[in-house]
Amino acid sequence: MQTAVYSNGVWQESCSREADLGLHRNEGGVEVLVAKGDVPFHWYDHHSRLRGSCGYYGISLEKLLPGQKILEQIKLMLSREGCERGQIHVLVTSGDSEDLKTPSSSPRLSLNIWPFFQGNPPPLSVMPVNERRIVPRHKLTFHYGNVGPNLKKAKEAGFDSFLYSDEKDGLLEGPYENLFFVNDAGELITPAFGALPGVTRRILLNLAQKSGLRVLEQPVRLWHLRRMKEAFFSSTTKGAAAISKVGEYEHFEVGERTLTAQLKKLFFEYQERYYSERGA
Repeated sequence: MQTAVYSNGVWQESCSREADLGLHRNEGGVEVLVAKGDVPFHWYDHHSRLRGSCGYYGISLEKLLPGQKILEQIKLMLSREGCERGQIHVLVTSGDSEDLKTPSSSPRLSLNIWPFFQGNPPPLSVMPVNERRIVPRHKLTFHYGNVGPNLKKAKEAGFDSFLYSDEKDGLLEGPYENLFFVNDAGELITPAFGALPGVTRRILLNLAQKSGLRVLEQPVRLWHLRRMKEAFFSSTTKGAAAISKVGEYEHFEVGERTLTAQLKKLFFEYQERYYSERGA
């Protein structure tokens, strides 16, 4: 794994994190993306969202390091890693603090890069939990504090993962993924509110519309699932991952002839074109 940390105008391979205020308070902006060769997939879309996440904490990402400079470091690290495909983890925190209350240095940006292997997991079963992320439009580190306990509860109940949900906006998203359904009319539906504006989500919506599918962004509640015939997660690392069961509803279709499988194929074809057009 390649690691690099930028702070106070200098890149380092590692640094002490004992006084990092962001880690003590679980305050930071995070992004995860994939790459082929030295070409990250949709870097500037992830960078734009990272800017917003940093802004939530009053951190100016552009003053810390412009997006092009971060991209140059990512490409250098991908070349050094030498793998065909890589996964990139970007974390920005407010930096060190002498009293663990107020930042006493410049913000800190950390990059971790390791080989990525695109798997083909079996369909998932997911358990709704009555909980939601507080600031869903941003990808913030504290949002993931409850992922471990919720996954533990889901697995103890016989599920593979879980869904955030609430009474106001219905079913929202997975721990790291956006959520989609296909209804009996063959329309693609994804929650309109309370979920991260995912990069893969947006690409899938565009691909679906271009292929002639009707796309609806609207709330989906548990009792609506009777009219849904497919369900899937979307994320940078998964593409489109089929869901076979949501809570007590286990009628969802899976397999190569589903719309989920077609959209997954369209997404990976798009991704390979993206890489090819950029020399990867």
